[in-house]
Amino acid sequence: MLPLPAGEGRGEGFLPEPLTAQHPLLGSVLRDLRECLNLDWPHAIGKDATRPLIWESAEMFGNWQDAMKFLARTKIGFRTHLKFNGGQPHPQPQERHMLAYPVTNHSVQGWNRDARLANQLRFKLFRDTGKQLRARIYHTPHHSPLPMGKLDQAAQLAVWQSIHGWLDEKTHGLQRLGARPMNMQNLWLAKLRVDPRPRRKSPALMRDPAGHEGGTVRALRQTLFRRAYRPPSRRPSSRVTTGPRPPTDHVWRRRR
Repeated sequence: MLPLPAGEGRGEGFLPEPLTAQHPLLGSVLRDLRECLNLDWPHAIGKDATRPLIWESAEMFGNWQDAMKFLARTKIGFRTHLKFNGGQPHPQPQERHMLAYPVTNHSVQGWNRDARLANQLRFKLFRDTGKQLRARIYHTPHHSPLPMGKLDQAAQLAVWQSIHGWLDEKTHGLQRLGARPMNMQNLWLAKLRVDPRPRRKSPALMRDPAGHEGGTVRALRQTLFRRAYRPPSRRPSSRVTTGPRPPTDHVWRRRR
């Protein structure tokens, strides 16, 4: 899809780092979402009226396992965002069937057991300029491939626009390429709003470096206990230092 850098072997392509929406190499492989849905094979990275269909995680990960957990939670989130109506076998394909097929316990009448529809969203990990891992999701739109039969193009467009809207919500920890950067100083406030249960707040804030960025104890106290919060008075210290601290008894005994 994108040319490999010099010296590279086989691979799925190369995205320049750091990646920006204005990069000329990226612009050469972007195509409007509606035009992509006219062909039944992935041939370009999609874009809507304003921006590429590329998302990156707002937070950074110290290891591969945490990054993969984030991608797994994201995939579950946007799939379950689309609900089923009725039980199987469904007489007509429903919204979630347009994302990928098969779906456990939700077969489509008339589609044989070997029918397959791959997910059009691609999941990647990359290292930012600080050598921290971040997640990237990009959409390579296309029509449903034969021999599954043509799915309604307007319905597919509506489904994917719904998924794009879900990914655009900042509470899900992603930011669109070309969008206004998320204020990392206030990222901990967004994490507070995700789960209102007090016992879940501390792990959400402290489990990664970005979680407590700007979230000092004083700021947390002011946010969570706004009415009772009183800023500490800045009084001059009355502590007087008279020289080096004498050793404790047990240290003194060892020295003798």
